[in-house]
Amino acid sequence: MLESSFHDPLSAQINAKTRSHHTILNRLITSRLQLCLPPNTSGPEIYAGGIAQFAQIFLAFEEVWDELIGVDGDYKGLEETWEALDEQYPNGSAADLLSYLRTLRPHGLARTQRLHTDLTYFQDMERANEVLNGLKKSKAVEEFVAHIRHEVHANPHLLVAYAWTLYMAIFSGGRWIRAQLHGAGKDFWAASSTAELVKPDDNEKPTLEELREVESLGLGLWFFDGDQDGEDIKAEFKRRLNDGEHILTPTQRDDIMLESQDIFDRFKAMVDDLDAAFLATCFDHAPVDRPIAKVPTLGKKASKYLSEMPGYAGLALIISGISWYAVYHAGTWS
Repeated sequence: MLESSFHDPLSAQINAKTRSHHTILNRLITSRLQLCLPPNTSGPEIYAGGIAQFAQIFLAFEEVWDELIGVDGDYKGLEETWEALDEQYPNGSAADLLSYLRTLRPHGLARTQRLHTDLTYFQDMERANEVLNGLKKSKAVEEFVAHIRHEVHANPHLLVAYAWTLYMAIFSGGRWIRAQLHGAGKDFWAASSTAELVKPDDNEKPTLEELREVESLGLGLWFFDGDQDGEDIKAEFKRRLNDGEHILTPTQRDDIMLESQDIFDRFKAMVDDLDAAFLATCFDHAPVDRPIAKVPTLGKKASKYLSEMPGYAGLALIISGISWYAVYHAGTWS
């Protein structure tokens, strides 16, 4: 059992308990993001295939949350959960936690609608749609989704672990990722035949107005509504988390920290699972062994090439190169 301290905010405790996981992931990061960007590929198919399965984790987590709190005002799901868990929670704590979870997520924070819009965009793109239609969930993805549905339904306070870990990844390293994706250019994300396969300039820092040029081109996940670019949403989320965490028992806090560590472990299992499949078809050597993995440049037969890859191989690029860079690049989230 972890020894939770009420002297430190829960968010700081989660960061401390998961910090060691960052060092393990460092070698998985540097060679992957570039593989779904020019000049290593001529279109967004690899990104589309990867994000489609990474999205399953976000969609499952937010769907369970919505089911439990009743997004349409029907709170039956969570109340029935408490009836089945009366012996697990002290008197009064169930109602407090119910209220906490109902108000924890500020408007504009959820990613489900944006992910659906992104996926629809790629489904309307012939080459990307071929990849999406051929996708199969890896075993690690299926197990992760099943874990979310079972464990969070049984222990709703674990929503806090997913909220902090996943949302802060988007806010932190996700900013850097977004800039890299933007650097590929509008023509690249529109799958234009005139797109220049030029490596993005890491030294250029685009403005928010410039970044939003690609928001509607399948990259909505990385954006937030409003002219504050989500900073107001992040601040409100952190305030609500901090203001309400006192209702959590020491056991619940420990559960949340352990689940946060498990989230990292499960994402790494996805990386391992998908790297093996991707390595078998695309890499001359394991990507962790060289700074730039050698992959064939995708030309006119890109859709055929990708369709012959393992159905979830593209996710290796996104999970290890994007979602994990988001987690790692932030160091400790703030």
